[in-house]
Amino acid sequence: MNSLDELYAAYREDVYRLVYILTGDRAVSESVTQEVFYASPAAGTSRVRLLADAREKALSLFRRERRGLPLHGPLPYKDAPDLDFLDTLKPLAPRGREMVVYHILYGLPYPDIAAILSISQEAVSRECGQALLALDMVARRKEEFSCGEVGRPPETGL
Repeated sequence: MNSLDELYAAYREDVYRLVYILTGDRAVSESVTQEVFYASPAAGTSRVRLLADAREKALSLFRRERRGLPLHGPLPYKDAPDLDFLDTLKPLAPRGREMVVYHILYGLPYPDIAAILSISQEAVSRECGQALLALDMVARRKEEFSCGEVGRPPETGL
């Protein structure tokens, strides 16, 4: 990317979406998105670096206000992007939720997630793998319970 305008056009939606998923607040998302691009040099800035900066700015804002990020607690907002997907993440541990968001919604490989979270690739591999396995188990349970109405035998077609 050669200019800030090109960088903004290419990654603004990704940065905004991440901050909104983390915070559940449109105003905060707009503000943090602007700050991220204002503070980033256009030359040599990658998508991963922008997402890492956005995460850090959202975290520091919420730390100053002495409250946790919604992604790390209940998901209180009703109009979040990918709401059905985010609802499936509720049973996961907070860091597992965040890793799954980066991996599935953003398609980031484990080394990039490790860079964003400032942890080792091995930790990302282990924890994200556990989170994905837990999601699979939740999905299987939902399928088991949705196979028919409770107390009513399946129809045989006879």
